[in-house]
Amino acid sequence: MIYAVIVNYNSGDRLTRLIFKLNLEVDGDIRFIIVDNASTDESLGGIYGLNSFVHIIYNNENKFYAKAANQGIKYALEQGAEYVMLINYDIRIEPGFLEKIAGRKGITAPVIYYDTIWSKGGWIDWKKKKMGHIGLRQTG
Repeated sequence: MIYAVIVNYNSGDRLTRLIFKLNLEVDGDIRFIIVDNASTDESLGGIYGLNSFVHIIYNNENKFYAKAANQGIKYALEQGAEYVMLINYDIRIEPGFLEKIAGRKGITAPVIYYDTIWSKGGWIDWKKKKMGHIGLRQTG
């Protein structure tokens, strides 16, 4: 089972749109964990009633991204997740994206665009305790 962890803070309707797009992409074989960092907007309103595949962790203050993501990952693993995706609510999903990464072990990251390529993923050297980006600030 795939678990998608989404850290939410005042995302508006983007959160609901993402959940429906991802659910269609994997034909319902996914569970969502929304970690809400004390949102003050109505971003959770569109997902109430989706209890069969959405679990919400409510934080009473903004714990920021890393701590909230770790809360979601921990919950997913406690539920027996085979795969865990950290996904931001403002991404654009390309059709078939999941097949491209399915079955890979380790960490997979997307290409992140702004005006240039911000990142094409990253690398980790566990022995040297170093990490970095691939493709940082490339054009085209």
